[in-house]
Amino acid sequence: MASANPGGTNISSEQPPDDVLAKIGTPLPLPAGVDTDPTGTAIKNAAHELAGADFGDFYHDGDVYYLGFTRDAERYLTEVQKQFPGVQMHAYVTPRGIDELDAISQEIESTMLSADPDGQILYAVPNQQAGVVEVGVQDPNAQLPAGSSLAIALAPQAASSQPESPTLAQALVAKYGETVKVVQDEPLQPTSAASLTLSDPSSVTADAAPGADTYVDPMQGGRGIYSPNRYCTAGFMYRGPAYIVNGKIVKSSERGVISAGHCFLGQAPTTNWYQGKQLLGYYARQGTVNPSRCDCGTVKTKDELITDREVSDQVFRVPGQTPFTITDIQGLNFGNRGDRVCISAAVSGYQCGTLHTGGRGNVFTLHFEGHTYHILGVHSAYFPRPFKAGDSGAPVFNPYGKKSDAFGLGIYFADSPSIPKKAYFSQAYNVQAQLNVSICTKSNPC
Repeated sequence: MASANPGGTNISSEQPPDDVLAKIGTPLPLPAGVDTDPTGTAIKNAAHELAGADFGDFYHDGDVYYLGFTRDAERYLTEVQKQFPGVQMHAYVTPRGIDELDAISQEIESTMLSADPDGQILYAVPNQQAGVVEVGVQDPNAQLPAGSSLAIALAPQAASSQPESPTLAQALVAKYGETVKVVQDEPLQPTSAASLTLSDPSSVTADAAPGADTYVDPMQGGRGIYSPNRYCTAGFMYRGPAYIVNGKIVKSSERGVISAGHCFLGQAPTTNWYQGKQLLGYYARQGTVNPSRCDCGTVKTKDELITDREVSDQVFRVPGQTPFTITDIQGLNFGNRGDRVCISAAVSGYQCGTLHTGGRGNVFTLHFEGHTYHILGVHSAYFPRPFKAGDSGAPVFNPYGKKSDAFGLGIYFADSPSIPKKAYFSQAYNVQAQLNVSICTKSNPC
């Protein structure tokens, strides 16, 4: 193998180097992905179009779909069922319409991005069944300094005319009334990269799940990866951007591994990473900025100069079982509450759970090593077991059919301090867009 240093042996093929491609070619659009629950999406859209502002909620439990309406629930249900004969559906009444809650949620998220640099507001997530937007804050009694950007955004009159500024909770309730529920909470907890003191890469002894530390080539998602002082999980594999040059599609020679961005924070761009006691590649790309569409980064394993590891479209689960093949990624802002989701993490292992927040996702505040990050479009899911240090970067996916096929959903980066079995992950499409790479899939091979 060549060294992971970018100055390694030249093994390039006939195509131009990547930096030349970027100058002479037109970038090819990223793969758009697919709807992983087309039936559910069609039912949701039909109910929303039919009921308008009366449409309140949607989720499914297995093959049964549940529709919420603010009034006339049974009448609306009957009309929707006519369009989908044979599909099991139930209706119930919700306190408020989903459009109203989404509008408030998005307005508060806009305030988070434009006026809350310290991350006092942690999230603004619609709870359709309760009919409120749950707004997580670290300290509801924190006074908003007069003239501060957050005070001006939430309580402009009070900020300019009253001698004592309102508290954060008072300002939120004063502006949005009973449509918000202020919840004292803690920021998302990045699932810390397990610490290692590594003088010899062959001596790593992480508390990994069975098989996760076994050397593989081509590389797979779900395997443990580590640098001299950190241990994380390999997510999906990727290739660099493709270009149209003289009417022909030319793919980048870059290949590598996606993981959580906080695994790489503070590292030099050429830090070596390992898998299975062998060199994997070097840290090459960081997508965790503020704001960001993902907490994500990459380890480059191959380009026109070096080859340290080939990549695949596969995800490891447990020893002795066929790896999952990622056939495609889920399209942006798809996913419905109740969808089946699975994860293959290098320390806590393989497990499956249920999607809690899908669709457009939500903005979440992430505090990490003294910095504040706003991560956009975040999805969440509940799993049977809690997560552990070293799971960061694990691939989240949706198995389907009778074979070992799966849709790639996203990259796991954090859990809830109060609910350690609740996982938060960046959407796969957002990961691609933030990093300017394409995830390796059966439909988009590397």
